[in-house]
Amino acid sequence: MTIDVIDANLIPPTAFVRRSRMLESKDWKDAIAALPTVKPGKAVRIALSPETLQLSKNSGIGFKRHLVDHIKEAKLKLEVALRKAADGTPVLYVSNPPAK
Repeated sequence: MTIDVIDANLIPPTAFVRRSRMLESKDWKDAIAALPTVKPGKAVRIALSPETLQLSKNSGIGFKRHLVDHIKEAKLKLEVALRKAADGTPVLYVSNPPAK
């Protein structure tokens, strides 16, 4: 193993940044459009379509993680919960807690 001290400008940039296919789905676009409309004390139910469910093995968990990241970046005060419907498909609930 060789260790050399080099200039920081010589570090090569990242060649590829992976972007999830979920962020291009119709469900994602509809969910993002619905977030600002959630009033205090109300919630939005997001049932994932079969096309979105086929994008990954655990698409419900992935969708929730992307949604939570988007909510934090947008500085919205919303809560996200992942549950299963009666048929076993994942359903997300985005709620706006009532003001105290």
